[in-house]
Amino acid sequence: MFCGRCGNPLQTGNSFCNVCGLTIPAAQASAANAGSVEHWQEIFAEPKTDNKAIASLVFGCFFFLLPSALLAIILGHLSLSEIRKSAGRMKGRGQAVAGLVLGYLGISVIPILFVAIVVTVLPAIRSNRAYPNAHVQTGTREPYAISSIRAINTSEIGFQIAHPEIGYSCKLDELVGPDAMYGWRDPELANGQKDGYVFVIRNCQSGKPSGPKTKYQITAVPINKQLGLRAFCSDESGNLRYDASGSGEKCQKNGPPL
Repeated sequence: MFCGRCGNPLQTGNSFCNVCGLTIPAAQASAANAGSVEHWQEIFAEPKTDNKAIASLVFGCFFFLLPSALLAIILGHLSLSEIRKSAGRMKGRGQAVAGLVLGYLGISVIPILFVAIVVTVLPAIRSNRAYPNAHVQTGTREPYAISSIRAINTSEIGFQIAHPEIGYSCKLDELVGPDAMYGWRDPELANGQKDGYVFVIRNCQSGKPSGPKTKYQITAVPINKQLGLRAFCSDESGNLRYDASGSGEKCQKNGPPL
């Protein structure tokens, strides 16, 4: 009598195979010894696929997640060990190996993905900390800068009327300082910085020598150009222009009207 699975010779009355461990009930062993083909075929059992091998493959498909990659590796090794010890009673080695490959792939790829994420996200986090609510600032600071330029233009007109012998002023403190009397007072704006902008009055020119100043230029340039704020400018005409790159000089030269 021989084992129907591994072919190992069996002694009469053996209840299991000494090599593969296949259980052979006494009645079937007797029938097999008696030459019953039908009962002999019942002794042979089709190997079953190890559930751990299937689970390893499933978790391996999600190798991009660290827990899944680890589970795929652990279950894959356990499955291969049990399949090896089963002496043919269990199968699924291919699924276990595939799960192991995907699991180790995930373990090797996840650190790379982590570094890539850190390199990409960390500068953005630092930028947000340095300039909180940047998108809000972009939408709210520009109108304030425009209002400040208009206020300075109004004060220039008041100053010119009050001092016809001087004309326009090139000093912010005279126009919007705490002691100004020409339509607008704003001590913060008088210092040259407000709402994330630097305000400068320059190019005050007279129409004739020793005459009153009849021209001036004013620019509002963002302190931090990384926020994407525009620069604004104006002159004695009162017309406002802007430059999308945040340059005051480009605004004065060829900035489009606001």
